Amino acid sequence: ESRRTLDVIRVCVLVLEDVPNVPQFQLCLRVIKHWAMRRHVYSAEVGYLSGVTCAIMTARLCQLFPNASASFLLSRFFRVFDRWDWRHPVLLRRFSKASAEWFPPLWGQFETDDGAEARAKDSQDPQPAPKILTP
Repeated sequence: ESRRTLDVIRVCVLVLEDVPNVPQFQLCLRVIKHWAMRRHVYSAEVGYLSGVTCAIMTARLCQLFPNASASFLLSRFFRVFDRWDWRHPVLLRRFSKASAEWFPPLWGQFETDDGAEARAKDSQDPQPAPKILTP
């Protein structure tokens, strides 16, 4: 339990490091989490969005639109992730080959420099599960 708590703190720090406009990110994230709670799709225990997944998705949007206002980010959030190709993970940082040594069982599942086999396998899945990777 305590390791998981520390991991959430580590992820939050890393997410904030990757966001170009923190105040706009925080405001947009607050609205998205409120929306998810009101729609009853905010619960990691049953496979819905969690605070970390909302933060990563919002941070990725902030990277795509670094100078955008919170209202623009909010409008684009639903448009971008509605059209997202879920065969590819939502990443804030690219993994390097050195990362493969730390996560060998997972490495073949995600986009790498030579991950053609993994992409070919995923492309056969008509409705792939969303992959949102923590930094």
